[in-house]
Amino acid sequence: YKFCSPSRAAFLTGRVPGHGIWEINPGDATEVGVNLKATMLPAMLKRAGYKTHQIGKWHQGFYAPPFTPRGRGFDSSFGFLMGGADHFNQCHACVTAIPPPDYTNHSQTCPASTYGCNVTCPEQGGVDLFRDDGPAFGENGTYSSYLWSKEAQRIIDENHGTNPMFMYLALHNVHE
Repeated sequence: YKFCSPSRAAFLTGRVPGHGIWEINPGDATEVGVNLKATMLPAMLKRAGYKTHQIGKWHQGFYAPPFTPRGRGFDSSFGFLMGGADHFNQCHACVTAIPPPDYTNHSQTCPASTYGCNVTCPEQGGVDLFRDDGPAFGENGTYSSYLWSKEAQRIIDENHGTNPMFMYLALHNVHE
């Protein structure tokens, strides 16, 4: 599909965009999420005895607990909830505030989310990095793909093949 959020929703629900799930990317800080009547794959697999893990980009709704990864059936979650974040400091929408090609100055204003507005990121907030049900304080500042791969490796190592497992690893660097 041509937009990332509906594509992710289609994978996670088994539904085609426009048939119970949205067809466009939702705006950040809006009160939307994938329809709660659409059961997501991790919830079904969890019922079948799987351990379920979400790592990386979510972008399926976050304004209320039922819309978050844990609310949709994941046992664990580590990543960012909105549609985009800086790859190096996990500031939401900071990259868009830095004129290309210089993406090295990462203390820019994060303008795109209501709780990250008018702050210098990451010094004053605006970081979109969450572990399970809350902010992942102190875990930002590493290239995001390294964070995601390290988390995936940790989960695999801890599983020891003892339980069936579903891991949803949604890398962000495929965007640019």
